[in-house]
Amino acid sequence: MYSVIFSCRMDIRRNKPPLVELLDSFEALTTEEEKQKSEFLIKFDEDDPKIPDDAFFDRYSFPIKRFIWGRHGGRSSLHEVQNVLYNLTSPNCEFVQVIADDFVFTRPNFVSEILEYSGKYVIIGEEGITHHVPPSGSGGYAPCFSTKIIDATSGFGCHCNSDGFAFGLADELTSRYTYNPIVDFELYYARLDPASTQDDNCKFLKCCHAGSSRVFPILARNIVANMEMEGYNINE
Repeated sequence: MYSVIFSCRMDIRRNKPPLVELLDSFEALTTEEEKQKSEFLIKFDEDDPKIPDDAFFDRYSFPIKRFIWGRHGGRSSLHEVQNVLYNLTSPNCEFVQVIADDFVFTRPNFVSEILEYSGKYVIIGEEGITHHVPPSGSGGYAPCFSTKIIDATSGFGCHCNSDGFAFGLADELTSRYTYNPIVDFELYYARLDPASTQDDNCKFLKCCHAGSSRVFPILARNIVANMEMEGYNINE
């Protein structure tokens, strides 16, 4: 199963909420079989006066689970949302897509193609992406992790930037163990407002680099230990 998790606010959008475009794009670009193998888990802040009601979600033919609780630390606590939502995904979840409500999906077949990597220690990405170079034409990187990766790291840790979390793991696994978990994958999403991701003064940016955190070497070691216990050849 393919699970999509994110936090959303509806009251900060003046016109059509981008959430509608995100969900509409998934509805339009996926097959019935893919919809049956997918789910969305969305967290709303309890002080958002425009939280959609059940009728809003009933128009879609794939499962959507709505959750509501406090805002807490805002962006700096996004990892807390991700960890909770991950624990609430289907037991059959094989991949978890960490995205934002201002993305849209852009091509068909991507769910089936992602699920072909089930059971592997991988992160869906694009060859050549770095901390400062998101996938070509995307406007931002929305990483999709195999549950093998997230189970080995026991969640998303204390890192609020999911793209930085992916880069940190990839950096450590590549440099220390010569294992690159990033799968070169044809782009299947785009950010509606790419400029919203460009913040060179972001106080969390430095945390996106593996060398800036003592956590990533430990998490990479845990991933490799799990792979070795399963007889996985990291040099393949």
